[in-house]
Amino acid sequence: KKPDLEVFRVFRDRLMDTRVRLLCTNCGTGITYTVKDMPDDLHCVNCHSKLLAVTGTRNMDAELLLNRKIKKGRKDTTASAKISKPSSPCIDFTNEEQDYLDRLADSASLVAASGKRAVTVQAGRGIGPRTAGRILRRQTDGDELLKDVLREELLYAKTKRFWRE
Repeated sequence: KKPDLEVFRVFRDRLMDTRVRLLCTNCGTGITYTVKDMPDDLHCVNCHSKLLAVTGTRNMDAELLLNRKIKKGRKDTTASAKISKPSSPCIDFTNEEQDYLDRLADSASLVAASGKRAVTVQAGRGIGPRTAGRILRRQTDGDELLKDVLREELLYAKTKRFWRE
C-alpha cells in the first residue's frame, strides 16, 4: 500500500495547487484562485452572488460567452440578466454555445450548493458538472472526497480516447 499512499499524496498536492477561474454568472466578474488558497465562503467580489461557475484559467471563451449572455439579458426586458437554463433554446446562441452556457449554469449551481467542495471536485481533470454532482452526492469529505476525485480522473484517463468531441 506504500505506493498507493505516495500516488495519492502526489495527486492531492497537484489538485490543491490547481488554479481555477470562478466566473460570476450574475455579473460576469472572474477571479482566479488555487484550490488550497480558496476562501471557505465563496461569493462574487463584485456583486456577492454565490452563483460562481468553475472554468480553467485559460478559458477566455467562457468569459466572453457569459458576458455576451449577461449583456443580452440586460437589453431584453423579458430575459433574466442571470445565466439560467431557458425553457427554449436561445436564438442568439448556437446549440454548442447554449450547451456550454448550460454547463456553466450547472457548475454555478453546484458551487452555490456545496461551496469549496464543489470547486475542489471540478478542479479534477476531466471532471465537469455532471460528474462533480455524482461525486458530491456521496457526501464524503477530506481524503475520501479526494479519493473519489482520483477514481473519476483515472476513469476519464482510461476512456477519453473513445469520446467524440
